[in-house]
Amino acid sequence: MKELNISVIIPVFNAEKFVIEAVESAVSLSEVTEILLIEDGSPDKALDVCLDLTEKYNKVKLFQHPNGENRGAGISRNLGIEKAKCDWVAFLDADDFYLPDRFIHAKNILRRGGDVDGVYEAAGTSFVNEEARNHWESIKFKVSGNLNTLTTVTELVSPNDLFYKIMPFGSAGYFSLNGLLIKKSALLSVGCFPNLRMFQDTVLISKLVAKYKLLPGSIEKPIAMRRVHSDNRINSFKNVEKKPFFNSYPSIGFKNRMLMWLEIWKWGKKNFSKSQRKHFKGRFIKFLLIPFTNRKREGFFYPIESLTQVIWYIWYANLGKK
Repeated sequence: MKELNISVIIPVFNAEKFVIEAVESAVSLSEVTEILLIEDGSPDKALDVCLDLTEKYNKVKLFQHPNGENRGAGISRNLGIEKAKCDWVAFLDADDFYLPDRFIHAKNILRRGGDVDGVYEAAGTSFVNEEARNHWESIKFKVSGNLNTLTTVTELVSPNDLFYKIMPFGSAGYFSLNGLLIKKSALLSVGCFPNLRMFQDTVLISKLVAKYKLLPGSIEKPIAMRRVHSDNRINSFKNVEKKPFFNSYPSIGFKNRMLMWLEIWKWGKKNFSKSQRKHFKGRFIKFLLIPFTNRKREGFFYPIESLTQVIWYIWYANLGKK
């Protein structure tokens, strides 16, 4: 294998407190050729911080959307993919950071040769303070019943079985974008990230594992860390308790998950194998039934409201057609 050169893409929004550490965790890694900061119309001083980083480090490049607009994390990553010069791409959230051995395991796997399109690895969790830890634990336990801080695939899985095994299609865990190294050509082939505010990463990963050969790297020890703080979009301390259907769908609601499933299907109905289509539909039906199994927890109107959404979205997605 020729020398591994990687473009690291970091979407930046409201991250003036953390983006320096994110960049510095990547800039010293020998495998990293460039770091693309995509400033996404932050209301804080993140743009100024990004400009300073471009002055300090030659590897760092800064891009924005036209007129400095806010387009969301997925579209920002797409801009980074478009601008990336390397054959291999990695992602990092602006409030997270890599560990020193981020690409060591992946590089060793790629050196063995073979037709490998990507490597996925574990990501850990870092808490800014005890308040962050306690809040995260209260949410995590309600949702999953455990307090595992490692985001990873929980068993060794053949690349051909990965689509069927990991969430949302299976129960063998999942990997985050922070733990993914992938060919740029694979990203372009599946259409990159969808224009969704939530779950763009799940949609992309679902498409990648359906079509390409991804191998596990370090799945028991983290190679990157996700930082939990009060301004995390999904687990925001300020807003999470006010969101509907909290017990079953923490802080994001039924609609966003439905849009995720339908976005996967929009691509999958043309690109999934026959077996993948069958598996997708089975898992989707199970998802639709979840509201009707939680009446005691969610109240009488929860399944009624969900049923209304289900009918409309199934019509919209035309799920029955191949």
